Amino acid sequence: MVRLAFSDPHRATAEGCQLNFPQPLIKRRKGNVRLGVGVLLVHEASKGSFSRVFDLEAGDETGPGAQRTSPHESRFPINVGITGYVATTGETVNIADAYADPRFDPAVDEGAGFKHNTILCMAIKNSEGMIIGVIQLVNKFDGLLFTKNDENFVEAFAIFCGMGIHNTHMYEKAITAMAKQSVTLDVLSYHASASLDDAQKLRSQRIPSAAHYRLHELAFDDADMSDEDTVRACLRMFLDLDFVERFHIEYGVLCRWLLSVKKNYRNVTYHNWRHAFNVAQMMFAILTETQWWKIFGELECLALIIGCLCHDLDHRGTNNSFQIKASSPLAQLYSTSTMEHHHFDQCLMILNSPGNQILAHLSSDDYERVVKVLEDAILSTDLAVYFSKRVAFIDLVGSENSRCTDFWTCEENRGLLRAMLMTACDLAAITKPWPVERRVAGLVAGEFFRQGDLERHNLNLTPIPAGRGLLTTVVTNVMTSSRMDLIPPSGLEPMLLTIEPARLNVEGTVFRRLVLGQSLCELPLYSDIMNREKEDELPAMQVKFIDSICLPIYEAFAVLSPALQPMLDRVKANRAHWIDLSNDTRGEKFDCNAHDANDKSSLGSQNVDDTENYEGDSSGTVSLSSETNSRYENLENPVVGLICNNALTMPREHKFCQLNDFN
Repeated sequence: MVRLAFSDPHRATAEGCQLNFPQPLIKRRKGNVRLGVGVLLVHEASKGSFSRVFDLEAGDETGPGAQRTSPHESRFPINVGITGYVATTGETVNIADAYADPRFDPAVDEGAGFKHNTILCMAIKNSEGMIIGVIQLVNKFDGLLFTKNDENFVEAFAIFCGMGIHNTHMYEKAITAMAKQSVTLDVLSYHASASLDDAQKLRSQRIPSAAHYRLHELAFDDADMSDEDTVRACLRMFLDLDFVERFHIEYGVLCRWLLSVKKNYRNVTYHNWRHAFNVAQMMFAILTETQWWKIFGELECLALIIGCLCHDLDHRGTNNSFQIKASSPLAQLYSTSTMEHHHFDQCLMILNSPGNQILAHLSSDDYERVVKVLEDAILSTDLAVYFSKRVAFIDLVGSENSRCTDFWTCEENRGLLRAMLMTACDLAAITKPWPVERRVAGLVAGEFFRQGDLERHNLNLTPIPAGRGLLTTVVTNVMTSSRMDLIPPSGLEPMLLTIEPARLNVEGTVFRRLVLGQSLCELPLYSDIMNREKEDELPAMQVKFIDSICLPIYEAFAVLSPALQPMLDRVKANRAHWIDLSNDTRGEKFDCNAHDANDKSSLGSQNVDDTENYEGDSSGTVSLSSETNSRYENLENPVVGLICNNALTMPREHKFCQLNDFN
C-alpha cells in the first residue's frame, strides 16, 4: 500500500486508504539543503538489507509533468548509518545536528549536492512487532528542529505505514495463492474430466429402456449390472425425464459429464459410484411412481437427480466425525456438514469444467435456482441436517392437507419434502429385499471398520464401547409434544450412551448437567459400528438404526403416497431379519465380508482406495484432549435427533422385540 501511495496516490485511494504525507515538515528547498521524507523497506528474505526506497522531496507535490524516480530498488546493508541503527534496534532517533552524531555516516552526502542537518528516524513495525522498514525525515523547514509533536505525528504515520505494508504483503500473497489455485484447478479439472474419446464412445451406444433396467422398481437391484450399464441407465433417466430436450443439454456433453462424475468417485467400499447410482435410481423411481415430478417441476427434478449422482463425490470412506477428529483440511474449511460441503464443491467444479457444462443453456435465473436446490439437496444427505428437519416434516405430513398437491406449492413445505426425499433415497438400501439389504449392510460395515482401524492406528483412538460413550459437548433436552428431541453437536457420531443426570463425569471428561428425568436415559446412538471387534453386535445395531432413523421417515412417506408403502413393508421385514440374527434364533451369523462372486456391484470394493492420511503430533498420534473437545462446543447447526419411543421402551427379555410388540 505504501508503494502504491508513493507511486500512484490515486490508486492508493482507490484501494481503500489515503496516505497523507507530512508536507508541512518539508515545505520548501533552501540552497543545497534538501527537505524530504524517505521510507526504506527491509528486504523480506535476507533481513540484512534494505530492498526498496521511497523518497518524497519538497516540490514533488507540484508539477504534474515532473518525473519521479521514487520508488526504486536500492539494496544496501541494513547496518549502515542512522537508518541502519534504527532498523537494527527499533529506537527512535531525533538528531539536531547530524554531523555531531557518531551514528551518522557522512559518506551519504558525498556527491549528493546537499547536506543532512536535522534527522528524525523511526522504525516501521508490523502487527507482530517485527521491524519491516524505517521512515526518515531530513531537514525540517526553516532550519527548525524536530519536536516531540513531530515524533508523535511520524509515529502515527509509521503505524499507518506498517498496516499498509502488511496489507500489501498479504494482498500480494493472496494474488499469488489465487493464481496458483487457478492453475491447480485447471489441472485438476482436466484430469477430473472423462476423456472425449470415452464420451464419444458412450454417445454412439444404444441406450436400453427404463423397463429393461427395471429403473421404475422400488426394489431395484444393480447386482447384475456392469459399470457401463449404470452409466447407460443414468442416460436413460435423463432422457425419460425429458431433461435433454427441455433444457437443451447437448447429448455428448451429458455423456462426458456422467463419465466425469463416475470418475470422481473413489474406490471406497460403500460410498462409491454404485451407491450414487442407486440413490439416483431410487429418486427416479419415486418421482415417477408417485408422480411427484409434477409437484417439484422440471428444474427441481433436474437438481434432485444431479444431487443424487453427485451427493458423495470424492468421498474418502470416512465420515464427518473422522474429519473433525483428524483436524483435516476439509474440517478446517467447513465446520458443519464437512463432507457434504466438499461433495457440493466437487459437483460445481465438474459442472463448470469445459466439456461437462450440462447447465450451460439455462437462463441465469434457472441456473441460480438449480444450484440452490442442488446445494440444499446434497447438504440434506448429512444426517445432522436430517435430524434437524425431521420433526417439522413429520408434523407437516400429519396435517390434513398434506395429501393435496396444492399444499406443496409452498416453497418451505416443498423444501422439507426435497430434503427428506434425499435422505429416503440415500438410506434406501434398508427398503430393498433382504438379500440386497444384507449385502449392502456388509459393505457399509466394512467401510466403517476401515474408519475404526484408521482411528485406532492413525489417531490413536479406540472406538468407544457401548454404555461408556465419550460426549464432546453439551446435549440439550427439548420436549416437543409427545416426542423427545436431543440436540448433540454437528459431527458427533451416533453411539449407544447411558447417562445418569446426577453423574456427569465419565472417563475424565466433565459433562454439563443433562436433565432427562430421574432415571437413566439410554440414547439410541451408535459408535460400536466402527469397532471391528464388535462385528457380532452389528445385527443389534442395525435394529437400533432402523428404529431411530429409518422407520420414522419411511412411515411418513407411506402416509404421503400409498405407492411407497412397499418400502415401509420391506423395512419392517428387514428389521425382523436383523432381530433374528441378533437373537441368534436360527443359528445364523452375519458376516460383513461375505460377497456373492456374481455380484458386479461390489467388485469395485475388492481393491479399496485408502487415501486418508493424517499426521498427528510428534509421536505420530492424535488424541482428543479436553482442549480438543472444547472445539466441538463452537460448532454450528446442532443435530436434532428424534428418539423413538420404541427405543426407550424396549423389553429386556430379549435383545430386541418384534415391531408389533410395541402396539
